Amino acid sequence: MLSKLLSKLLFIAMLAAACQNISEIMPREPTVRYTTGELLIEESFDSAESWESWSVEGVNLRVWEGTFRITAGDQGYVWAINDDIHTDVVIEVRTRQLSSHANNGYGVMCRAQPNGDGYYFLISGDGYYSIRRGAGSEVQEVVPWEASSMIQQGIGANDIRAVCIGRYLALYINGVFVVETEDNAAFQGYVGFTAAASEGGEVDVTFDNLTVYEASIDDGS
Repeated sequence: MLSKLLSKLLFIAMLAAACQNISEIMPREPTVRYTTGELLIEESFDSAESWESWSVEGVNLRVWEGTFRITAGDQGYVWAINDDIHTDVVIEVRTRQLSSHANNGYGVMCRAQPNGDGYYFLISGDGYYSIRRGAGSEVQEVVPWEASSMIQQGIGANDIRAVCIGRYLALYINGVFVVETEDNAAFQGYVGFTAAASEGGEVDVTFDNLTVYEASIDDGS
């Protein structure tokens, strides 16, 4: 009897593992479709004046060798924004992590404010993603950190696509949809880049080939 019970439990565990693997192989599908319109920004960072830059002790945000580069320690999230206000957009950018410390977060911001308010679309060097909202002195959870096999971990490149249309927010990684949600805290602001490292760590990441499109929900009409 005991051997039969153990065999049954082993079968259930193997089935659960197989289902988890299948869910990784078969990516989720978004429930909302969108269309892009006018190209608002196309930036390859060939000019040092193409984006906001600043430097303080331990933190540098600047155009560097045809990319925008953020280097920082464990001060919390740092960011740099552009100078045009947008509302409903799709943002795409190629990121490249240069630092070996994997416990971090980096990505793009939409509807950002100079004080760091706005939406954060993040991935991490250890293979997680999240959507968060800057509110005052806090960066609050909208979508919690979740693991994804779509993320190239550690030193390497990942493409991020952030969708901000009305209340609808969605994140794509390396061309694959990973998550969507709704939130109504911010409806216009700037496009930005952001990064942070865990306590005792550091982050060094570049952003390149940025495009920002005007966008709207596809209602099927």
